[in-house]
Amino acid sequence: NSQISIMSAKNKTRNGYKSKSKKDNKQGNSNNKSPIPQEGPTQPINWHDNAVVTDIHVPWLYEAHSVLLLIIVLFVIFYCAFTMEGSLQLGIKLVIFLFMAIGCLVFPAGPFERPHPIFWRFIFSISVLYACFLLLLLSQSPDGARILLRKLFNDESLGYPLPEKSYAVDCRFRFDVIWSCCDRFILAHFLGWAIKSAVVRDRSLCWVLSVLWEVIELATKYFIPNFAECWWDQLILDVLLCNGLGIECGLLFARIWYNDDERRYRRDWFGQGMYDFGSVCLKFKRLFIQLTPTSLTPMYWQPLSTLTRFFQIQLFIICAVFLDLNAFLLKLFLYIPTEHPLNILRLVLFLFFLTVSCKQYYLYLTNEKCRKIGSQVWMFFVILVLELGLSYKCAPSPFPEMPYINKVCFSIGGIAYLAFTYVMFRDLKHVKAD
Repeated sequence: NSQISIMSAKNKTRNGYKSKSKKDNKQGNSNNKSPIPQEGPTQPINWHDNAVVTDIHVPWLYEAHSVLLLIIVLFVIFYCAFTMEGSLQLGIKLVIFLFMAIGCLVFPAGPFERPHPIFWRFIFSISVLYACFLLLLLSQSPDGARILLRKLFNDESLGYPLPEKSYAVDCRFRFDVIWSCCDRFILAHFLGWAIKSAVVRDRSLCWVLSVLWEVIELATKYFIPNFAECWWDQLILDVLLCNGLGIECGLLFARIWYNDDERRYRRDWFGQGMYDFGSVCLKFKRLFIQLTPTSLTPMYWQPLSTLTRFFQIQLFIICAVFLDLNAFLLKLFLYIPTEHPLNILRLVLFLFFLTVSCKQYYLYLTNEKCRKIGSQVWMFFVILVLELGLSYKCAPSPFPEMPYINKVCFSIGGIAYLAFTYVMFRDLKHVKAD
């Protein structure tokens, strides 16, 4: 009996839930209710892959409806197969439709409750499809990848060499010259940094990313003509206006949504559904609020707290840099026009990928309940590496030689990085996480 009691004590917890005794099981069976994980000691491990929705007012919206989905999927497939003209494109569309339906049913929903778990399952399904699409292109030759891209989207503007625009033609510091460089990409640049700062929510980390990106532009402008800019373009338009103003606006937006004030937290009627209001205007307002975050919590990355965290934040910075760099590399080497919708579609998709991945990676670093990286983080790494591999494979051969000044700067930067890393290792190797 003593050995049995010891073994049961060792197996007291499993998969984040406390094991129940026979008496508890009988009571649970009599109530016909399964335990719902709540925040606290009984919160399940790795809950950041499937957050529990607590604010439910229309229960049938949060049920699986798997039988109804099965009927709809089979009806659509057979209707399209027997009423439309058979083609390869139709088959690809039906495969994507079936895959998205399965993904919305079984894929992880991520750490967010709003607007609905099925929305985040849909986003994860798209990320898997995008990774498969990159793998398909990666398996082709460079010219074959460009031709396949042209055939898949039935667009003759894809896959042909295009001239790159340079912003360093006239570097006179005059208002008319500066105004001529202000195009729609200035607004896109500003919005991009505002979204990044609202997602990362750390001023120092955002400024490190901002300065590092300008360094990357200087280091790669010898083979990416689009990165050739005037000094005032980089310092004033990029660093101060687009990057700086975007970072501060994003942090201001995040600060407005912080839930550190109870009255501010209750402003979104948490705990009240759309049908709890009599006025039509209030119903639509509550419906709109469902599309916004419940709240935004501050993020404390603390990159210098421990040696492990120091390298984990470096990995985050590298991924953030390649997220932007891959957009220019793919556009350059696959011959995709700058104004093509594919570039905009990729930015929109990565907006949702980054939102989920950043939250899951932060929880993995700071929350002891998260013992593995989230599924969206895993897919994010896969997509970044596939994009980088595709860019490398489609790069011109021979590749332009790196200028001598770049080699000198890289050598000095590498020595400075190793010296700083040595100091961090010396000071933080005995520090353990709280």
